[in-house]
Amino acid sequence: MSDKQTKSVVIGMTPKIESVVAAYLLKKNGYNCIGVSIIFLDEVKYSKEDSPVFTDCHVRDLAKVKAICDHLKIQFYAANAVDLYRDRVVEHVVVNRLNGQAISPCILCNRLKIEQLNAKADLLHADYVATGHYVKSIENKQRQEFHLGASGDLEYDQSYFFANLEQSLLKKLIFPLADMRKSDVDRIARSIGLDHLIDIGQEKKGPKKKSCFYNNDFMPAFVEKRSPASLRQRGGLIAYEGESFIAEHSGVHNYYVGQSRILAASKAVVDPSLEVIKMLPTDKVVYLGSRDIFSYDYCLLTEFSFLSKTDCTRPMAVFAKFKQRGELVACTLTLKNHSYVVLKFTQEYKGMIIPGTYAVIYDRMGSGAILLGGGAVVQSGMMQVVDRVGNEDVDEDEIDESKKDFVFKF
Repeated sequence: MSDKQTKSVVIGMTPKIESVVAAYLLKKNGYNCIGVSIIFLDEVKYSKEDSPVFTDCHVRDLAKVKAICDHLKIQFYAANAVDLYRDRVVEHVVVNRLNGQAISPCILCNRLKIEQLNAKADLLHADYVATGHYVKSIENKQRQEFHLGASGDLEYDQSYFFANLEQSLLKKLIFPLADMRKSDVDRIARSIGLDHLIDIGQEKKGPKKKSCFYNNDFMPAFVEKRSPASLRQRGGLIAYEGESFIAEHSGVHNYYVGQSRILAASKAVVDPSLEVIKMLPTDKVVYLGSRDIFSYDYCLLTEFSFLSKTDCTRPMAVFAKFKQRGELVACTLTLKNHSYVVLKFTQEYKGMIIPGTYAVIYDRMGSGAILLGGGAVVQSGMMQVVDRVGNEDVDEDEIDESKKDFVFKF
């Protein structure tokens, strides 16, 4: 960019290596950098018992971040988003735990971060917004659109977290680490002279497998403080196959689908070979079993949104990911109506697809794969072809396209 000496950029700052290196690279390349930390937690409102619930994504030490910005010789501001975070992330997490539904707090959280950074950029008349995430921002000048893509280091790729952004939020985004490997980021961090303020090289053996606070061991107590006892009644831990009673539980909020270390109401450990595979909160039932018994060829997504204009009048060959470090699954995407999307897997999907999980869709595999959009899983199952004239379970190829439809079978 020829005039970048006159361009300013608001960058989300934390004490982590990635944001520090991103700010350093932007400043080195001639941008006027403005560091901004988004405050999500009010240490007064949250007790010490609550503190372990939240991951280290939140900036707790503003003095350290300011010291980093001072060292880099960039301006520093803090933006308060405590109430927004409570309303748009924490309360949704609590409700979903009580309802036995999965949720992707990191997607909600990152959208809020980008919104707040954009708002701060507007106030400060900055031209761009940046973060230290491993994701690519791609401008399509011909279509006057912006896309997001998988980063150069697929092991650390974080594009999954930005699947629910729209063009108004994408147009200012810069990701300085888009094409960098984590090892190169660490190397640059060592050269900056901030060893006393940031942890360098702590992930030499690969990315940490962090558990989002939704699945945190401290979450049940957190939910109990924020919900009436009437929503946390005792019920049964039931074997999914055979429906035999295993033990009593003290509330479905103590569990989440996919949980493998299961405690009964008595605090006794349930058979370690079992995991939570289904929950019926209205019946106070938590089903236990093995995910190996499940297989799907379809799943239905709701609240689906595309990042840019997409021709979805015909089925699209795409790849789906159900968690950040998950495998990409080949499938066909069909827009049904409004914001509902059906994914038909190319090969039968083995294992659980948890309702509430956010499915993110890409156009292909590998670095630079374009992120098309995402939506929340409503249900998954096997489908049968239905002839609208009235015949069921017939050969799909023998049905007139105008009379063809699909229904879920579970």
